[in-house]
Amino acid sequence: MVLASALRAGLARDAASVASRRAAAAAVGGVRRLGAAAVQEEAAPLYPDAVLTAPETQQAKLGNGVRVATEAGGGPVAALTVSVDLGSRYESPENNGVCSVIGASAFTGSEPAIAAMGGHFTQTVDREVMTYSATVAEADVPKAMAVLADAVKATSLSAESLQASKGAVLDDIEAARRDPRLGLMDHLHDAAFLDTAMGMSPLGTAESVSALGLDGAKNFYGRGLAGSRVVVAGAGAVKQGSLTDMAQTLLGDVAASSSSAVDEAVEPAYFLGSDKRMRYDSMPNAHVAFAFKAPPAGSKHSISLMMVQALLGFEYNERTVLGVNAASKWAQEIAELNLAAVATPFYKGYKDAGLLGVSCIASDNHLDDFMWYTLHNLLHIVHKVTDAEVDAAKTLLKNHIYQQNSGCGDAAGIIAGDVRQFGRRVPYAEMVARIDAITTKEIKASADEIINDQDHALAAVGPIHELPDYNWIRRRSFWLRY
Repeated sequence: MVLASALRAGLARDAASVASRRAAAAAVGGVRRLGAAAVQEEAAPLYPDAVLTAPETQQAKLGNGVRVATEAGGGPVAALTVSVDLGSRYESPENNGVCSVIGASAFTGSEPAIAAMGGHFTQTVDREVMTYSATVAEADVPKAMAVLADAVKATSLSAESLQASKGAVLDDIEAARRDPRLGLMDHLHDAAFLDTAMGMSPLGTAESVSALGLDGAKNFYGRGLAGSRVVVAGAGAVKQGSLTDMAQTLLGDVAASSSSAVDEAVEPAYFLGSDKRMRYDSMPNAHVAFAFKAPPAGSKHSISLMMVQALLGFEYNERTVLGVNAASKWAQEIAELNLAAVATPFYKGYKDAGLLGVSCIASDNHLDDFMWYTLHNLLHIVHKVTDAEVDAAKTLLKNHIYQQNSGCGDAAGIIAGDVRQFGRRVPYAEMVARIDAITTKEIKASADEIINDQDHALAAVGPIHELPDYNWIRRRSFWLRY
């Protein structure tokens, strides 16, 4: 492939004009774009073959709004993901957990077909999306797509399957009640988005799940399911034309649009600085997560927030061999002082809200130091991060994204997420160009707006008697600089 044509395919889906490229950049929150000439000049030394020869994503849209996207790849395995733009955020306190109950019954009745294929089928329910996925041999793609389509349309939902699914969800709720560590991020969302639908757990409550009836579940899902909310994605041994035909046959009868009542019921995700602490001194370690209010997915800060994670090193785990030789100063300090067993920075972006923060598993007598060093390193990014640190983090971030896209199973999920959030797949080559284009000044500006002197939300479980209080943490979210 000629270099220029490869870059046009990778760096912009529509390269007909500068205006269209800028519009595509704005769609995913990019604030800077390399000019075509500059990219062509620099591409040879900067971009390896893995970037320039990445498979092209093909997309189609059915008449009822269902979007289909594929990335063909080598090998005999195909990965399929079907996502539905529904989740706990669309629920009410009275029916909280209905999406989890419907999801739990997704493959009821399909067990013989799944066993015959020998594939791997999963379903997940989050705050804004329900996801059904399958990894199967190439020859089983039509059968797997039929199983996923039945799951999306909830064809197996009956009084009997509803009761079984409610039992499974209630077991998960009880497990989270007995061990609050399992629901740490749910507790964080509850603290951050108190008394809003965004703060509700996708599992629901024991009361709301127990009260669910078949008519209520079918009514909610029937009003919410629509072609415009469905994305079908495939990666690996799958062809765009074949998958589009399957989607037309299996999902073409889904209504084009959902009831307006579903969208009208969604309230804004108001962030509230607060914390939620559950002290259990009998537990061996404390589990802590805290976060600042962040912009939604696709904002102009998106790349900067990914860089903040990279500057912190993405994840520290005491079981790895890196230890004090980790790339980030934050991870080195954790290893040198034995501050935590596991520490992970995260950014969660939603339609109109987001969270940027850090979670950790640490012993009770290191929580104070962990919080001090973590906040110090976050503010170091705000005020003193250097170009050298940024360059190293860019390399780490590009490798991290490449690893995420290296398997067809992961790629299918990422394709579905991109299409659902941005209306198109963001190619790896484009992400590399965006990362290279970000400047230290822009990263500092984003970190300053989101972290510096801002309220936070916190959730903590375990022996947390040495975890500093809210005001201590709030005071260390800024430096006194004259």
